[in-house]
Formats: sequence, structure tokens, C-alpha cells
Amino acid sequence: MLEAELLPASSGEKPLGEGFSEGEESRPQDWYFARLELWGTLERKILPPKGKGEGSQEGGRPRWVYVLRDPALGEVPLRFPREVWERIPFWAFQRHLGRTVLARFSPRTNAQGLWSPWHSPALGFSRRPGVEPSRFQARGRLVGVDREEGRLVVEIRPNPQGVLKEPFRLTLHAALALLEGLPSLGSGVYLEGELRPKSRRMVVRKAELVPLWDD
Repeated sequence: MLEAELLPASSGEKPLGEGFSEGEESRPQDWYFARLELWGTLERKILPPKGKGEGSQEGGRPRWVYVLRDPALGEVPLRFPREVWERIPFWAFQRHLGRTVLARFSPRTNAQGLWSPWHSPALGFSRRPGVEPSRFQARGRLVGVDREEGRLVVEIRPNPQGVLKEPFRLTLHAALALLEGLPSLGSGVYLEGELRPKSRRMVVRKAELVPLWDD
């Protein structure tokens, strides 16, 4: 079962690649997850064959990849894990090319708290008529707080029967008042916030204490 299957869907069209067959109320409330939502235009980009330069006609056929075109972030690669890719029909990409979509990612950051688009797997996308600010949600274990740098670190661990095999950590930014109100290290926390497109910082706006399945 995909991690994405157990995240709440936004109102509107069912996300492609995310199997929300059950409502939000039926998903486990103590599972780990991290999700970043971005709005943009779905585009297809042609790449040269591997090992060849631009415009080369040798060594195989050109490759193509899908990207999300964001006005502030530019091209964001849509790198779907195999389990997700196999669940999205080809016609879904064709139908949504050139249209505004809401794309969902499992975000990754570096140690400085900067979002890394090339290391953030895509979870799915859905049609959206308008564009809204980016947003993220996460439920994980608090493992670090640096008040001087204005950062916190949360660990996302594998869930029972989930596709995530190894834990990963997100370094996030937050105001001092929020950092001072966090629970003790080792506690489970639910976080909400936004991605700052110019700096690529993921900034927490809300934090609360929550239980986790492995407490």
C-alpha cells in the first residue's frame, strides 16, 4: 500500500496516482507522513538519449519527462516512484498537459532546511481551476530544535505495510515563538506550513502534539 493512499484528499477531483478510496476519517491517525502541495502547469519535456549531447540523433530514442511549471519555482520534476507511476493511466497525462494541476510530493530537504525538488518523489496530481499558495503537512517525531538558527528537525519513519523502507528527516524553519512552544524531543508532532519559493525554505506555521503508531 502506498503511503499516499492514507493522506486526506483535497476537495474536488480525485488525485491521479493517489488511491483515496476511503475517506479521511478512516485513515490511521497515528501514521507518519509528509506531503507538499504545489500548483502549476503540467508540461512534458524532451531529453536527449542518455550519454548524448543536445540534438544528438544517435544512441537510442530521446527521453521525455513530465514537469510542473511553477511561476516562482520554474520547472519542478515529477519523479514518480514505480508503485505510483504504474497506477496513473497514460491518458491522464495527455488530458492534463498544458493545464493547471495540483501536484503532491513527499518532500525532502537538506541540512539547512532548503527544499530539494530533485529528491522529492511525486505522489500524484489532480486538476485545479485556480492557483493557491504552496502548503505542506507532516506528522513525525521531533528529533531536533535549534532556536538560534530558527530550525527544527522531524523524522518520518516507515509505516506498517507502507512502501517507505528507510526513515528520513526534514529540516524546517519556524519562528522562535513556535519553537519555544514545541513539546520535548522524541514527541510526535503534526506540522503545517508553506514553501517559500524564492528561498526554498519550508516554514512551519502550526505545530501540535500527536500520538504515533510506534509510541
